[in-house]
Amino acid sequence: MEPATEHPGPPPSSSRRSVVRTALLVLVLVGLVVGGLRSWWLSRPNVDELLESAEAAMRWKEFRDAQRLATSAARRAPERADAWWLAGQAAGQRGAFEDAVRLYDRNPDNGSPVSRVADSRAAAAELLLYRLHRAEDAERQFRAALIIDSDHASAGRGLSVLLAISGRRREAVRWIRKRIEAGDVTADELNMLDA
Repeated sequence: MEPATEHPGPPPSSSRRSVVRTALLVLVLVGLVVGGLRSWWLSRPNVDELLESAEAAMRWKEFRDAQRLATSAARRAPERADAWWLAGQAAGQRGAFEDAVRLYDRNPDNGSPVSRVADSRAAAAELLLYRLHRAEDAERQFRAALIIDSDHASAGRGLSVLLAISGRRREAVRWIRKRIEAGDVTADELNMLDA
């Protein structure tokens, strides 16, 4: 048997070079990842750009894309009533009525433009009444819209129709009269007064 020969390890200086190379490689990779993430973050569209794209998708009747874009904008800026409104509109247009009601309900009523919040409540109520056939929920939404904006035409009109078809014509008359006073009454509403 031959005596075992020991293989000497690399000289200490080459071991240090290897560690330094590895550390430099790791630093370069981390720098590339951080730089790439920063570049991606800075190139992301802002809320207004997302809403512009969502509006364009609505014009092209690409309602799923419009909903995705508007919802993304709304999640980035939850105080933006216009984003929740547009997301709800897109969901409603594509027939996702439950989603639309949920999105309209997310519309903040603190500091948002009053008209957009009332519009959201009225739009949710119309979907609840005419598409989902949930009259009680619709009535709550119509009334919520009217609390926000007592002159909201769509909410007042919707509530008067709901009350009339629910056999509560006397209650409906109040809202029909309000539409008459505003000069915004339909023949159907006037006919409800005769019934």
